[in-house]
Amino acid sequence: MTDYFALLKEQRRPWIDPDLLRQKFLALSAEVHPDRVHGAQESEKRAAQERYAELNAAYNCLREPKERLAHLLELETGAKPKQVQNVPPDLMDAFMEITNICRGQMLFS
Repeated sequence: MTDYFALLKEQRRPWIDPDLLRQKFLALSAEVHPDRVHGAQESEKRAAQERYAELNAAYNCLREPKERLAHLLELETGAKPKQVQNVPPDLMDAFMEITNICRGQMLFS
């Protein structure tokens, strides 16, 4: 399994600053964009397209809190979590509040 956190140069954690994530994604995607190799051989073009698609998948996963949490749990446990799809919205909101509080405490410590 691809570690989307590593791909986007983020620490493995349940919270991510969405603006910083977007900035990293844009910078990295500019580096690997398939248009940069338009004159290359087909194999190099295909590889660039795959890298770009993987980067997009990573960004789309990590920018969504529920998908990010599921990905984190899968990386940490080695298996897809089964109950994450059944998390009630209120519980997910509470979890996000807790992570925001924890993030705030880490910024000031």
